[in-house]
Amino acid sequence: MSGAFPDTAIDDPPDSADRAADAVDPPSASARRHRRAFMAIATGFALLVGTCGLAAVLVVESQRTAHALQAAWEVNDALNQAMADLLDAETSVRGYMLVPATVQLIPYDRALERFPRDLAQLRALVTNSARQAALVERIAALSQDKLAILARARARPEGAAGTTLTADGRNGTQVMDDIRGAAGELDGIIRQELGAATARAGRVTTVLLVALMTAVLCVIALALLLVRDTKRHLALLDRREATLRKLAASLEQRVARRTRALTEVNQRFDAALRASGVTVFAQDATLAYTWINKTEFGFAPAEMLGRTDTDLLGEAAQPLVKVKRAALESGEATRAEVRVSVRGTDHWFDVTALPEHGEAGEAVLIGGKVDITERKEQEARIRLLMRELTHRSKNLLSVIQAIMRQTAANAKSTDDFVTRFSARLHSLAGSHDLLVLDDWQGASIGELARSQLGHYSDLVGSQITLEGERLQLKPDAAQHVGMALHELATNAAKYGALSLPGGRVKVSWGIEADAAGARQCRLSWEEFDGPKVSPPTQRGFGRVVIERTVARAVGGEAAIEYPPSGVRWTLVFPATALVG
Repeated sequence: MSGAFPDTAIDDPPDSADRAADAVDPPSASARRHRRAFMAIATGFALLVGTCGLAAVLVVESQRTAHALQAAWEVNDALNQAMADLLDAETSVRGYMLVPATVQLIPYDRALERFPRDLAQLRALVTNSARQAALVERIAALSQDKLAILARARARPEGAAGTTLTADGRNGTQVMDDIRGAAGELDGIIRQELGAATARAGRVTTVLLVALMTAVLCVIALALLLVRDTKRHLALLDRREATLRKLAASLEQRVARRTRALTEVNQRFDAALRASGVTVFAQDATLAYTWINKTEFGFAPAEMLGRTDTDLLGEAAQPLVKVKRAALESGEATRAEVRVSVRGTDHWFDVTALPEHGEAGEAVLIGGKVDITERKEQEARIRLLMRELTHRSKNLLSVIQAIMRQTAANAKSTDDFVTRFSARLHSLAGSHDLLVLDDWQGASIGELARSQLGHYSDLVGSQITLEGERLQLKPDAAQHVGMALHELATNAAKYGALSLPGGRVKVSWGIEADAAGARQCRLSWEEFDGPKVSPPTQRGFGRVVIERTVARAVGGEAAIEYPPSGVRWTLVFPATALVG
């Protein structure tokens, strides 16, 4: 409704009715009633004010509790971040001790940069508590010992076992245990403070509930008093019946206006239901529709009235009927997700059925249902993606296992194996990063080449030339081509053109026609101006990948030549290995 309807003024009863009322109800009795009514209202107002005051106290206590919780979580987050920095630093140094590569120390350097900030934030958060501040200072002192141990281990990774002790003879593990103990004690203090705040709020809530119950009892007593007075004045209502009859015509006009307003509200309610996507319905004990707010399955609401779901949909309606019948039989609200197949199409609904009783005491069913077909289809897509992810993960593990075996078979030492295996895994990860960016649809040859030449990206445009149109490899082909490019780049950096400042590498690709006119892709790697090349005498893993593995993966042919001027490698494969 656009606005509230103005109440129709009710005329005062005529003078004769007033005189008759005065005869039955003298002015002195009326004054006593007014005083009692005033006292009842004043008492109720006082109770309301008192209750509001208690509610305000509860709000203040709730805010205090919320502030305490927030402060505790902030301290906990700051503590966890500082501990995470220490763990990152320790993990980085341990990795450096196992594989002394500077890349292993990147997390250590970042942790050293973050730790002073996180520790300063933790100190700022506990300034209001001497116990917490003391524990934080202990954690800070122990952390300095731990960082000193890590610094010595970083400086002498080959002899770290003798340098990872503090001045009092503790090792890094003992220091870390002390840090965790202090952190646990700080966490215990925070939990104690939270418990105290929660208990205080509980006591205030109990007091408020008692006060509310007292107020309710007082209001009931006042109501009983007013009811007693009301009974005394019922006789006056009989005396004024004639006057009320005169007002009937006016009331009928008001009722008519209210009826029109109610009709408008119902129309808006129906429109809101239709727009909400929720189907609301009412059915009798036989599950015949007595009311429904919107069309379903091509039936208009008028066509559905007086008919059951089975009448409308046949056997396809059994899942709906089962849920509704269960609600009627149990007498309790029932909710379930059901699938209904109509004309070969599956529809999913979230159905809620609530048994009620009509005006005559008969059983009726009030319910609603929401179309969740789109959500179910999305869940099915997610399950399909998870199965695809599992399949791809198994394939990836098989590839990694093959790389590990071949690398181990040709490794000269454990360090040599770790270095080569790590580099090949990094190459495989680069290919996967490109595939993930494109939702596993494929990877561009150009981006794949840049990814595998990542360590030499500063040479692209000077010593390295990349030429070719935009072509996208399918996922499996991208992985194997990426491995081949990695092996070529590694060989060029160690023995080929990229080992000299003047050496050049050209990577080119494009589409051409084979002898039968079919589309095929040609990918070439050419080296110039490097050291004099001679054919290798051994057949290692890299050569197997370049000559055989990648060719089988893309269904093509690979050829490698070793002229003195530089290595030349060519891969020709059908365009079916490309996307599109």
